[in-house]
Amino acid sequence: MRESGGNILKLENLVQDLSPTTKLYLRDHYLTEFSADVVRVEYEGKNKIYLVLDSTLFHPKSGGQPSDTGIVRDSTSETCIDKVMSFHNVIIHWGTVKGEIGRKVSGRIDWEKRSIIVLVGFQRCLLRLQNHG
Repeated sequence: MRESGGNILKLENLVQDLSPTTKLYLRDHYLTEFSADVVRVEYEGKNKIYLVLDSTLFHPKSGGQPSDTGIVRDSTSETCIDKVMSFHNVIIHWGTVKGEIGRKVSGRIDWEKRSIIVLVGFQRCLLRLQNHG
């Protein structure tokens, strides 16, 4: 379904009636690739999409930490994931798609960016402990 008239898709409508996303990043912090089933796709304009998968490694923006980025692809499409959000325990991927998305996809997070985010977060925790210790 494509949005018409430039309306911004409401996240609550996107996740309505969906089960929570399985958060693979909570199971193994060092995974970089995964496979998933496509649950919902909503287009914003010609090639921007909101993509909901049954499971994901992409960590959403939270707690002042930026979201993961990376690629989701199948045999007929490739989506560059620019932003990841969480709404009612459903993870929403937003990005630019080339091609038509199928029912099963594979994904790869940008590990270099993730490792920098983790390192900076760890350093912030150490500074807080030092200032309160």
